[in-house]
Amino acid sequence: LLWDACRYNDEEIKGNVTLRVALLLLKYIFREELRDRLPEMLGLLRELLGKRTGLEYLESVLRYLISAAPEGNISYEEIKRAVAEALSYEGGEQMRTVADSLIEQGMQQGRLQSTREDIFEVLEARFELVPQSIVKRIDGIEELPLLKILLKKSAVVDSLEQFKEVLGKLME
Repeated sequence: LLWDACRYNDEEIKGNVTLRVALLLLKYIFREELRDRLPEMLGLLRELLGKRTGLEYLESVLRYLISAAPEGNISYEEIKRAVAEALSYEGGEQMRTVADSLIEQGMQQGRLQSTREDIFEVLEARFELVPQSIVKRIDGIEELPLLKILLKKSAVVDSLEQFKEVLGKLME
């Protein structure tokens, strides 16, 4: 079953707050208007302020935004601004703090994944096929400085065996 949210204007999307926010997010997640509509969508969450579920729901919304929105549609700063605009009144500080933390976590995960992909691209360009054992070990690394070292090493090692040695030493 497919429901096309784009066929409806925002006022026609009804339901409780959480349902409306979810449906509006689905409607705009891949559209450039996302950055303009986000403060209004987040503003709907004001009703949930002070409730534990409000913070949990905001966390879910922000995680979805960070993971699903195409990079060109909305930036970290635009999300932060939308949260501040939508929740800029007494009681909203806790939600803004949660939002800042979640956005930063998402950005950090994005940097980690981007650096991992850069390592794989360099290794593939130099040595063609990257063994699954190397892929798994690099995918398990959660420290950006360590990944940056590996990226530099991937460009200068003479072989995949030498890269495996460097990887092994750094993981000790």
